[in-house]
Amino acid sequence: MADRSSAIIPTLQNITATLSLDCGKLDLKAIALQARNEEYNPKRLPLVIMRIREPKTTTLIFAAGKINIVASCDVRFPNRLEGLAIAHSAFSSYEPEIFPGLVYRMKQPKTVLLVLASG
Repeated sequence: MADRSSAIIPTLQNITATLSLDCGKLDLKAIALQARNEEYNPKRLPLVIMRIREPKTTTLIFAAGKINIVASCDVRFPNRLEGLAIAHSAFSSYEPEIFPGLVYRMKQPKTVLLVLASG
C-alpha cells in the first residue's frame, strides 16, 4: 500500500456558483456607483467585482446578466504557469502583464479556473 502521508490533497475554501438573471443587459456603471466594496474599471475588465468580508466572497457581475460567485482552493504546491499555458494552449490564456494568473477554460463541464503561481 502506498504511503499517503505525502499525498497532496487540495482544500476547498468556498463554493462557486454561476447564475443568469435573464433580465437583459445590466448597467455596470450604475451598479458600481450604488454598491459598496466594489471594483469597476471597464478599461481593464468588463465587469463589476464585489467583495464581501463575511462570509468571504468575491462576486463577478457581467453586463449580460451573468453573475459568478468565486471560490478558491489551495493545491499546496506552486504552479509553473508558463509551462501549463504551453502544454494546454487550447484551453489556457496567460498574459502576466495584464493579470498574474492563468485563465483555464474547460469545455466539459463548462468551468473557468484562475490558476495562480502560488498554488
